[in-house]
Amino acid sequence: MGWRVVLTSDRATMTDYNDAPSLGFGHCVPYRLVPRPIYTRLLAPPMEVDEEGRAVFAPYPLRKLEAALLNSEFSEDDVIITTPEALGSVVSEDTEVLGVSVLDPMGLAPVSYTLRILFGGGDSYTKVEFLSLMSLVKRLKAKYGFTVVAGGEGVWQIEGLEERLGIDTLFYGEGEKTFPELVRDILSGSKPPRRVHGESPDVDEITPIVAPARGRIVQVTRGCPRRCKFCSPTTWRFRSMPLDLIRREVEVNLRYGGGSVDFVSDDVLLYGARGIRVNRDAVLSLFRIAREHGVYGTFPHVCPSTVLQDEKLVEEVTELSGFSEHRPVFIDAGLESGSPRIIAKYMRGKPAPWKPEDWPRIILEATEVMNDNYWYPCYTMIVGFPDETPDDIVKTMELVDELRSMDAKAWLFPLLMIPMGGTGVESESFPSVADLREEVWELYRVCWLHSLRFSEYIADRLFSTIRNPFLRRLSLRLVDSVLNFLKEYFDKLARDPEAVMISMSSVNVNSARWMTKLMFNLSKDILLSYMKSDTNVQLSLRGYE
Repeated sequence: MGWRVVLTSDRATMTDYNDAPSLGFGHCVPYRLVPRPIYTRLLAPPMEVDEEGRAVFAPYPLRKLEAALLNSEFSEDDVIITTPEALGSVVSEDTEVLGVSVLDPMGLAPVSYTLRILFGGGDSYTKVEFLSLMSLVKRLKAKYGFTVVAGGEGVWQIEGLEERLGIDTLFYGEGEKTFPELVRDILSGSKPPRRVHGESPDVDEITPIVAPARGRIVQVTRGCPRRCKFCSPTTWRFRSMPLDLIRREVEVNLRYGGGSVDFVSDDVLLYGARGIRVNRDAVLSLFRIAREHGVYGTFPHVCPSTVLQDEKLVEEVTELSGFSEHRPVFIDAGLESGSPRIIAKYMRGKPAPWKPEDWPRIILEATEVMNDNYWYPCYTMIVGFPDETPDDIVKTMELVDELRSMDAKAWLFPLLMIPMGGTGVESESFPSVADLREEVWELYRVCWLHSLRFSEYIADRLFSTIRNPFLRRLSLRLVDSVLNFLKEYFDKLARDPEAVMISMSSVNVNSARWMTKLMFNLSKDILLSYMKSDTNVQLSLRGYE
């Protein structure tokens, strides 16, 4: 007897990134610029499966669907999460529903789309891997006749492509309540609708995961109360998960060991908050759960204005989590714009409880607080708003210059404004190279040069979690080579973007000529590094000693 419900996702998400989440950004680069052997071994190693083909670890969204199904009269004999590599041996004539989780299926998310523009075009690995998976799904569907349901954050990217991809139903929104109902209807013989919108569950209707998630993830809040017009999490109702649920998921995730758990939230300091007011007792209770289990709590997102609400809380979280110069935490934070006018129009809730005109000050003061506590942010900015003016870009540049002058330990990444489905800007058009003003190219140059310099400083700690020592050395060596190339590239790009991107568009490191040369040089460098002491492969800390 085979599984009636099979859940999977493409290789770009069904991987643990060698336990270094920052390597996930490599999936967003045009695939012609990332050697396939580097991608498959370093950036996207395959997930482990057991003898049945069941993924030992899996992306968190799939784990939540699995838990919802098991809580809705399905059994472990009915449901399995598997990898793309094992999919062909897992599905059978008993399979009736195949659920596919999608994150960035066509490479249209802000990071992928921006990098495609900057580096001369081409599909990202996120798109290549998704299309590869769906090609396999179509062949298996033709053989077994199951129903294909696709859902997740990137579902808006595949609207209108259902027939081409072999998809029967697109699922939007949250799945805990509605997905099990949809599956039951399909199993009873009902024809599924082309579109399904998941009903938003209350926190007591959200079931804890029953098996470990990739990266030992535990979602502690869902949605965002700040209501930025360009952002998808704001379309979901803001809720904080109960501590009992969080504790159970921590325990499940630590079943196979590990020294930390990742508390996922769009702003971890808003855990337990009502609106945007910090609830310090709730936040501290959250991080104490990790310590009770002998591990540390990390987190991927925070908002600068929340940091400033309670600086003492930041210090206490740092102490509970053991952050230090040698063990910092890397987080994403939205700088968005240095222009109070843009802030007021598109993200008025971002600086709350302060006003849009306070935003540049908030960024500078929050950066200082975070850096003092070893919180190193990746600051993303957005350029290309429909009514953006040169003055708006100049104000962003002025804020960036102040961050640079204080030697901010942070990455600075301008991203293009993407009309993501379901957001307040979804009716806008995608930006193109021709839309970018001269001031924007200079902003890119300055931000990337700062980010590359910071990357040199932090690289050894950024990749310290990679388990395999050879791959850790390989990562450092690759970063060294890539940083040197990018410094020159962005300097030239600001002077003549069209010519530089045309030249870059012809580069394909996966061609036979490029691959032979690359692998020869890389193998030589790695072998030499093994013959030398460890200090010879560490990257420079210049500018930060």
